[in-house]
Amino acid sequence: MSNGEIIISVVTAVLVVFSLVVSTVIPKGDPNFPGRRNLVTFTLVCLVLVGGTLAAVEVYGAEDHVAEAAEVAGEDEPAGEPPAGESGGAEPEPGEAESPPPDEEAGEAPPPAGSGGDPVAGSEIYASAGCGSCHVLADAGSTGAIGPNLDESPPSFELVVDRVTNGAGAMPSFSGQLSAAEIDDVAAYVVAATSG
Repeated sequence: MSNGEIIISVVTAVLVVFSLVVSTVIPKGDPNFPGRRNLVTFTLVCLVLVGGTLAAVEVYGAEDHVAEAAEVAGEDEPAGEPPAGESGGAEPEPGEAESPPPDEEAGEAPPPAGSGGDPVAGSEIYASAGCGSCHVLADAGSTGAIGPNLDESPPSFELVVDRVTNGAGAMPSFSGQLSAAEIDDVAAYVVAATSG
């Protein structure tokens, strides 16, 4: 349980206990509660507790949602990082193999660029992997606001494969969760959905 969830739980519990006490316990001893004398104080306490609960949910609930969404999918390239396919260094000489990213497991080569994939299967994987919680994609009905809007900036097949396999910025790598074929399927789906 995160700190935000704990704070929301405590604030909500205080509101619930207060509500139960003023609606069931106090009226047994004082049927006229809150009465004219205590009405302003009672109203202010109620407003503070309800407002505090709403504020806690708004502030801490949003933080938890952003953190959770960032774990599931991620942002576009962070500032200062070269675009996918550009290492920032010298291009490999013809015939020279490009070295794999350091976080790839030994023995697992990335799928060849443009190797295809099944867009229908990719649609299901896009939904089940939580991609829509961070990305806008009209075809999927997703409206996430953390990662790039895929409709406005349609990525290439190779870029999707790279981002899903290796991650970038806040976007985690899915290479341990999805197979190379599933990553190809997601890439095929995103490209098909954004190419009109």
